[in-house]
Amino acid sequence: MGSCEDSYSEYTKKYIVNFNYAIASSQQLFTTIGNYGQYCNIRRETSNGKTEIVMSNSSGTGRYTITSTEQYFSYGLGGLIVGTTSFGENVAYDLACPNCDRASRRLTLMEAGYASCNHCGVTYDMNNHGVISATDSTVTYSDLRGLYRYRITVSGNHLAVYN
Repeated sequence: MGSCEDSYSEYTKKYIVNFNYAIASSQQLFTTIGNYGQYCNIRRETSNGKTEIVMSNSSGTGRYTITSTEQYFSYGLGGLIVGTTSFGENVAYDLACPNCDRASRRLTLMEAGYASCNHCGVTYDMNNHGVISATDSTVTYSDLRGLYRYRITVSGNHLAVYN
């Protein structure tokens, strides 16, 4: 790894993130935050001229109308993954695969705190700061980096993800 910015223990500033949300406003966030080993993906989506915040976890997907304040949120490259590790630590990562480095290459959340990229075949361990846990046989570890990690604060009913 070339610099501190690439270290698993560091937070990235490569893509701007500014997301503030009331946890109880979303069933997906409410069931994710504070429950060990649970993760939720968050992204902005526009369809039929309507922009919404879309949140998905293992219990389902919710669509929430964006308020005038929320229209200024920044979601990193491909959206956000927020959750609570199996050790009880709140974490936030970019939803886009850091090795493909494209917004359209979103990760798939899997059981037991893993996320995988269907394009490059890399699997990440979200319970361990986003380190690579497996790769496609055609890819070598030395050419790869772990998940883009963001700062997260959970205070009462409020969740904030930022650089």
